[in-house]
Amino acid sequence: MAGSEVGFSFQADVVSVGSLAHLITGRALKALSDGGVDFYAVAAVHVLGKNLVVKSSLEMTVHSHVVAMGRTGIQSVLAKALKIGWGHSALAEDMTRTRAGTNALLLIGALASGSTNFLAAECLSQLLSLHGFEADKLPNLDVLKRMIEYLAPFVKDLGFSKILGHTTATAKGVFNPMGVDNNQEERHLTDHGDAIGVAGAINQLMLTSRKRETIYMPTRMRGAWLSTFASHLLGMAVELRLNDVVVWESAGSNGTAIFELGQHRAKDSRVQTVSHRRIILVQPSAPVKQTSVVVSYPIRDAFESVMIQFPMVSAELKIAIRLAICRLSRGIVKHLRFSTKTIPSHRINGNFDAHKALQETLEAFGFERTLIDSRGTYDGVTQYSRKLTVHGLIALDNAQDIVTTCGAHIGSSFPMSYKQIERIFESSCTSRCLCSRVGNIITGFATAATALMQCQFDAAELMLRSDFLLGDNGASFQDYPSLTSALMMAYIMSLTCDDSGAKFEEKELRALNWRNEVLGLSSGSHTLYYTCLMSNDCYDPQGRFLSLSSGRASTDGMLRSLLLETQSGGFPNVARIFSDTSTSLNSGFILQPHFIPSSTNIYMQVSLDEEAIRICFTVEAENSLTQDICITNYIKNMLQHSNRHCNHGTDSKFQVELGYTLAVVGFTPFLPNEEPGEDTVRVFALHGNKLQQIVTVGRLKQMSASFGNESPCELQLLACLKCCIKAAAKKRYHYSRNVVMGG
Repeated sequence: MAGSEVGFSFQADVVSVGSLAHLITGRALKALSDGGVDFYAVAAVHVLGKNLVVKSSLEMTVHSHVVAMGRTGIQSVLAKALKIGWGHSALAEDMTRTRAGTNALLLIGALASGSTNFLAAECLSQLLSLHGFEADKLPNLDVLKRMIEYLAPFVKDLGFSKILGHTTATAKGVFNPMGVDNNQEERHLTDHGDAIGVAGAINQLMLTSRKRETIYMPTRMRGAWLSTFASHLLGMAVELRLNDVVVWESAGSNGTAIFELGQHRAKDSRVQTVSHRRIILVQPSAPVKQTSVVVSYPIRDAFESVMIQFPMVSAELKIAIRLAICRLSRGIVKHLRFSTKTIPSHRINGNFDAHKALQETLEAFGFERTLIDSRGTYDGVTQYSRKLTVHGLIALDNAQDIVTTCGAHIGSSFPMSYKQIERIFESSCTSRCLCSRVGNIITGFATAATALMQCQFDAAELMLRSDFLLGDNGASFQDYPSLTSALMMAYIMSLTCDDSGAKFEEKELRALNWRNEVLGLSSGSHTLYYTCLMSNDCYDPQGRFLSLSSGRASTDGMLRSLLLETQSGGFPNVARIFSDTSTSLNSGFILQPHFIPSSTNIYMQVSLDEEAIRICFTVEAENSLTQDICITNYIKNMLQHSNRHCNHGTDSKFQVELGYTLAVVGFTPFLPNEEPGEDTVRVFALHGNKLQQIVTVGRLKQMSASFGNESPCELQLLACLKCCIKAAAKKRYHYSRNVVMGG
C-alpha cells in the first residue's frame, strides 16, 4: 500500500507527534522505559483507536477505572522497594486522556481476553495492516506482545471476560438438547481462528457499527467472542444463532450483528432483506489445527456457569455433584503430600486447621455448609488414591442417575468398583459422554478447591479458567510423590491467569537449583506470593501461608514474573556467638501470650535482574553481625510441625506452678551461650510477630535433626499456654523443651 494516504509515518496526519503529546511527558516516557513498552507500538495502536467507535457508556468508565487501579496496591513492610499492585499505571492513565487512546486500550483488552498475548499480537498486527500500515512499517510481534501484556490487565475488570464467559456457557447449554452433530457448531462458537480471519471480522464490525448498519455473519470461529465484541465494546444489537434459533442476544443502538453458527441461509430472501444483502462469511483463512478461546468465570458463579452447559442434569443431580466435589476435595487433602529434598513431606496446609481452610474455600465457590460437612459412602481412602483425581465419578453416591441420563451406559449398575468405573470411561465413544464429563467436572472443581485452600484471596475479584474446572486440560495432582510448593503455585497461577499462554513450565521450575526457591509468581493481573514478603500477618490458623492479590510484582517500577529467594545455606555452627537475655519466672507469676522486643531483627533485601526479583532474608543482631536465612525452608518446617490442640482459650492466662522452671525470652533464632537447665522450659514471647515465629520454629526444627524424632517445640497457636508448657516440660531432651507463643 505504498503511497497510500493512510500509510504509516510519523510525519503523516495518521500518527503525528502532536496527537500523542500527552504520551511524551516525563511520567509516560518513564513508564514506557520501565515497562519495556515501545512508543512506536503505542503510537500505532492509536490509529486503530481513532477508527473505533466504542459504546459511550463503556468509554466513560475507563479513565476513572484506570486511575483508581493506579492508587491500589501494597508495599512490603520489610522492604519498601517491593510492591504488588498497579503502580505502573502511568502509561494506561495517559492513554485514557484521549478518546483514541481509550478505544485502543479497550481493543487491546478485548484481543487479550481468552487468548494468549502472542495470538492477540498477531490479530493486532493484521488489524494494523488492514488500516494502512505497510509490511515494512508494522511493529514486530514481540513489541506488540509486550505492549499487550503490559496494558491489557488494566481493562480486564470492565466486563468483557465475564460477558464472554456468560455467552459461551449459555450457548453451550442450548447445544446439548439440540443434538449438535460432532460438536462442529460448538467449535464454531469457541475455536480461536487465525489472525487474518479474526482481524477481517473485527474490521467489518467496526465499519458496520460506525455506520449503524446491519450485518449477517455466518461464523466458523470465535462465535462467542465476536458476539461479545460487537455487544460489549461496539454497543451493537447482537443475535447469536444456531440453525436460525437464537441462543444468545443483547440489545444495542450502534447497528446490528447476526452471527450464525450452523447452516447459514445466505440465499434466503428473508435473510437478505434483514441484512440488506450485507453477508460476510467468517472463517479461518487456511485449515489449521484450532485452539479454543479460554473463558473464565467468577469463583462464586463458576459451578452454575459450568452446569448450565448441561441442561439435562437435574437439580437433584447438581446437588449430588456438589456433594461429590466436597468429598473428593477432602480425599485429596487427606492423601496429598508435598515433597522436598531437604524437608520431610507435609500435608496441604500442614497440621493446621486444614478442614476449616477447605470449608471456607468451598463456601467461596458458593457451596452450602451442609453439603461441605456431609459424609457419604466415599471417604477418599482406597487403594487407587493416587488416581482419584482422574475419575471424580467414584465420589458420586448416586452415579446411577448420571449413567441413566447419559444413555450411553444404560445397563451399568452402581455402586461400582474403581476398575469398573475406569472401564466405563475407556469404553466411552466420545468425550461428550455425560458420565465422563461429570467425572471430569468433579475432579476439576475438587482440584481447584484444594489448591486455593492454601491461599488468602478476595473472592469478589477472582475468576477461574473454565478448562481447568471442566477437566479439559488434564491438570490435576496425579504426580503425588514429586509435588512441590513451586509446582502447586504454578497450577494456581494457571488456574487464575487471564493469559492462557502465561504458564510457568514444570521443567523450568524444577531446573531452579536449591539456592533459588520460588517465593512468588506474577502474571496477567495477579500475583501469588508468600504473605511474609509483604505483611506481618504471615499466616493464619488454617495454615495459609500464601496470598493471591490483584496486581503485578515490581521493584522500582520494573515488573518481573518470578520472585526468587537467593539462599546462602542457613546458619553455621558459629552462630553460638550470638545470645539473648532470658527472664526466669518464679511460681505464682501470671503469664499470658505477649511479645518481648528483641535486639535481633529480620531484614529483607530486594534486588532485580533480567530473570526475576531476587530476595534475601537476613537476621542481624545488636552487634551488627548478620546471617542470611532460608525463609522457604523455615515455612516448610513450620508446615511439617505438629501443632497441639486443646479446648481451652488460646489467650488464657497461666499461673506458674511450683516445680516448673520457666525462662521467657524474645526473638533469638541462634543458640544461646548458656546451656538450658535440665528442667527449664524456654518460652519464646513472640505473640503477634508471625515472621519471628516462623523463623524460630524453623530454626528449632533445623537444630532438632540430631535429637531424634522428638518435636523441638510447642507452637502455642491452637492450644492454651498451660497445655503447651506442660507438654514441653515432659519432653525427653532439654533442647526440645521450648514453647513458641503464636498467633
